[in-house]
Amino acid sequence: MKVSGKIKDIIIDIETRKPILTLEIDGSRDVLQDANELIYAGSLDIEIKKHRKKRSLSANAYAWVMIDKLAETLSIPKERIYQNIIKNIGGNSTFVRVKKEAYKKLIDNWGKNGLGWCGEIVDEDGAFCDVALYYGSSAYDTKQMSRFIELIIQECRELGLSTDTLERTAYFEGLLQCQEV
Repeated sequence: MKVSGKIKDIIIDIETRKPILTLEIDGSRDVLQDANELIYAGSLDIEIKKHRKKRSLSANAYAWVMIDKLAETLSIPKERIYQNIIKNIGGNSTFVRVKKEAYKKLIDNWGKNGLGWCGEIVDEDGAFCDVALYYGSSAYDTKQMSRFIELIIQECRELGLSTDTLERTAYFEGLLQCQEV
């Protein structure tokens, strides 16, 4: 069960000395049925994190139209442009240390998550290498998608490509941070 809501109250149980959270859940009464089934499940894996608005699908469409413009102008495959921009977002990667002979298999398996899920060796030390693994845009929230689109617009501008119509639309859709367009 995945829901959104807020913490309404926190108390400490007198007997167990453990915290008890009271949650206010957004949504319908269907959540009650799901929760009732979990009451008797015993231990649960629980994750609570700050809510972030997910990116819109139209943001992805805007990004691909502009990436297509870049690919046409530069005569570079769209996929390569997409992955290069992914690597410059920031906050969308994880680092692992693996044996050099495991690198290719790691990258192949990571890439099965989607086109933007790529990686590269950032350092080598004997039989091992440190690898940066990048998450693709399918995993981005609104803030990350906004940065992604801003970087694409920046690339287009550097090449003198018009971004005005797409940029205005993205701005009004709330995909870009407040800036003059």
